[in-house]
Amino acid sequence: MFILTAVFFASCLLILEFSGPWALNEIAYWQWSWVGFCTAGALMSSIKTPAAEPLAGLALIGCSLADLFLLFTSDWQTGIALFCLVQLCLSFIVIQQERWIQLCLTLAGLIFISALVLRLPKIFCLSLFYAVQTGFNVFFSGMILLRKLKKETHDPQKPSLSDSQETRKTVQCWTAGGTFLLAICDLNVVLFQFGIIAAGDWIWPFYIPALFCFAQAARKPEIIIPRRTL
Repeated sequence: MFILTAVFFASCLLILEFSGPWALNEIAYWQWSWVGFCTAGALMSSIKTPAAEPLAGLALIGCSLADLFLLFTSDWQTGIALFCLVQLCLSFIVIQQERWIQLCLTLAGLIFISALVLRLPKIFCLSLFYAVQTGFNVFFSGMILLRKLKKETHDPQKPSLSDSQETRKTVQCWTAGGTFLLAICDLNVVLFQFGIIAAGDWIWPFYIPALFCFAQAARKPEIIIPRRTL
């Protein structure tokens, strides 16, 4: 259901993007309302049942706050800083080894400090930090999705896992998919900033489904136990 809803909203955004100036004047309010919808849906579901991954919900809140600054103010630095926190939340979900998380933060921090020492603009320093975090997250997300695809292809009969293990794997797969979609969205943002106007039409059609993936990761998945046949 979440995938169908994500496709529906992405299609609506494409239609609005190409439908003329009358829509572009109001589209920022529609865009943020859908960001808020994803966040509210995840938080409401976590009230009914314990959240599967609180960090995914925190990432959604970070996206909502970041978009407030990016869409309605000129304070881009705060918006990018909040997205750095979003990527940090994703890192703790998709990167399983602690040493890799430490390497990611150390490398990103050194690049950020070096850029500050060189007196580069703060927004550029934050963008470098965000790029390093995104690179690590995309790499480990690819490993998670490839491992999932390989198991389903070569071993369709999954070994029995505990509920907590099954929940963790489901959360990681949803987060990995959302991380990839968010990275494609960021790539279109960069291309748009470099003057490729057509890339701006593909920012939100990737961003909204990414948020739905994070919302799904935050929700408690239903574990279906197959019945044994005699």
